[in-house]
Amino acid sequence: MIVENDNGAIHANIIVNPQAGDYGVWNSYSSSTDGCDCESYHVEVRPSHHSGKKINLSYSSNSVTSEVATFEETLVCLNEHGKESVLVAYDFDRSSNMLNYHVIDTPSQSADDEKRIYIHVADAGEAFLIPPSSTINNNIHYVSDSRHTFSATASQESGASILVHEAVRPHYFSSYLALDAAGRGVPVRFWEVVVPLTGHSRSVEYIEPDLDPNTVLELHSGTNNTYDYAFTGQDVLVRYESWEDGFDKISTRNYVLPLAGVIPNIVLPIEYRNEEQTLRYYETTLIDIEDVSSYEHVLSPEIYNEIFYKIDRAAPLNNSYTTVGLVDWVYN
Repeated sequence: MIVENDNGAIHANIIVNPQAGDYGVWNSYSSSTDGCDCESYHVEVRPSHHSGKKINLSYSSNSVTSEVATFEETLVCLNEHGKESVLVAYDFDRSSNMLNYHVIDTPSQSADDEKRIYIHVADAGEAFLIPPSSTINNNIHYVSDSRHTFSATASQESGASILVHEAVRPHYFSSYLALDAAGRGVPVRFWEVVVPLTGHSRSVEYIEPDLDPNTVLELHSGTNNTYDYAFTGQDVLVRYESWEDGFDKISTRNYVLPLAGVIPNIVLPIEYRNEEQTLRYYETTLIDIEDVSSYEHVLSPEIYNEIFYKIDRAAPLNNSYTTVGLVDWVYN
């Protein structure tokens, strides 16, 4: 079990039945800016198309009108070499299914005396081909400066487009389909496909999973913690839980399990416990990873980091994978 305290939010990764050996380095990123040299700016992005999903950097709050998206206290930090983070503004126009963008290499030089930055998004993305699909919930995920992640819609209707800039790298493509509407006490069936991208990617190919998400229903509903999914041909079972403590702190537990066994009843070390936490969200999924043939391989750092964190931001992903399962929200 690996437990992290992220400013009061407790994140536990429970790895069941690991084999003895050297698994290398597992990494995680923090959103904390403690110790960083940062400046905050007021950023306005036009056009808005009624979307608040517009920039790559962190901000404290935002507002959207029909014409402009505004971001308060947008943080521009210096890297270890003293260079400012690039500011990426982007806009997906649903009327044309096109992604437009604008990249500012040194944001402080584009700000006025009141530290306001005004951006008009006008640079067109390049054509990106997506195969016909059951869903239009497609996104391209990017990394800027090897540390800031963001995503933009990539609709398949009439083609899609991809942001191309030397300071921004396409990281991976994802396609997601929820097969049910969310409701109280009713698990939602879903699948997701993730495909690695490079800076040269201008198309993507994938096959939608055909495994029934209700395969994990008995385990997901908690009626039985013993399971056997070896017959599915998948590579790993994952149980993810999100807990809320009432003070805007979201803690998580991520169980990584072989295809057959028992979900353990985990008790956190006393210094990491919070008896006031309430379960708010959980999902049970089976994951099939390209070119992976064993649970031990799943736990290797090159696979584990990619699948469970997607955090090797300095390098592209290497493995496509599909996730199939159920998700639930817990209401008061």
